Amino acid sequence: MESKLKAVRRGHRGQVTKLLKTFDEIENNSDLDKDDVKLISDAIEQKQRTIVDLKENILDLTSEEDSIAEKLQIRPSRRGTIELSAFEDKEKNIRDLDTATVQQQTDKGEIVNINALLVPDIAVPLQNQTKYFTRNLPYLKDLKLAHLANNADSFEISLLIGADYYWGIVQDHVIRGHGPTAAASKIGYLLSGPVIRNGKKSLTSSVLLNVTSHHAEESEIEKFWNIELLEIRLTQQDDEESFVKTYQQDCIKFENERYSAKLPWKLDHPDLPSNIMISKAKTESTTRRLSREPHY
Repeated sequence: MESKLKAVRRGHRGQVTKLLKTFDEIENNSDLDKDDVKLISDAIEQKQRTIVDLKENILDLTSEEDSIAEKLQIRPSRRGTIELSAFEDKEKNIRDLDTATVQQQTDKGEIVNINALLVPDIAVPLQNQTKYFTRNLPYLKDLKLAHLANNADSFEISLLIGADYYWGIVQDHVIRGHGPTAAASKIGYLLSGPVIRNGKKSLTSSVLLNVTSHHAEESEIEKFWNIELLEIRLTQQDDEESFVKTYQQDCIKFENERYSAKLPWKLDHPDLPSNIMISKAKTESTTRRLSREPHY
């Protein structure tokens, strides 16, 4: 059920993206039609509401056991900032995330403290190759792997260790063979490298960080906000154009080969306060000074 809802949500996000592209085309068009912008804005707003409802339903269906943070009863201790830049990005994307300290127990009972960033999902599920390794690659047999072998077709990443902690866990011993390389670590052997079956390398596994997906969603929402701002700008532009037109018709006159124009007072501006007392005080001060200094 959850996967179906996610598929429906992806479909709605695709429709929002198409609508935003249409909006970009209209915005770049010199003959901007306010009605077209309003129609697209209403459609995107409806899609956004649908996406929010779907997200809430997905969260309701997601078991707390699916999140390692919930399973271990980890609570955020503070906020952390991470800079992301990948896949030909020319600028860094800055994300503020919750952080917490995770304690990892090694094979020898040592406790390693890891300062972790908490996110709902780290990556898309990866194809499970561990069972194939332990059965068909002799040099990997009888090794205690960090990721235990099971019959599942795929697995989810629960903890992604950065380079600042990676080399505090990985050890020097390395086992190489006709396939992935096994590197010893404090929590078991870590496998990395190509998967070779029938003489061919399998390159089907891939990792897609969800933080990239979150940034895309924020970008779409930012464009949605820009649509609302454009409507405000259009309304302000219409008001200004109407004021200028009225001012030209009613306040500018050409008589006796001369132009005369009224002061362009601001629309709906409150009445100015009386300054008669200030003027009176200045006049009295000038009179007293002239009486003392006639040549002033």
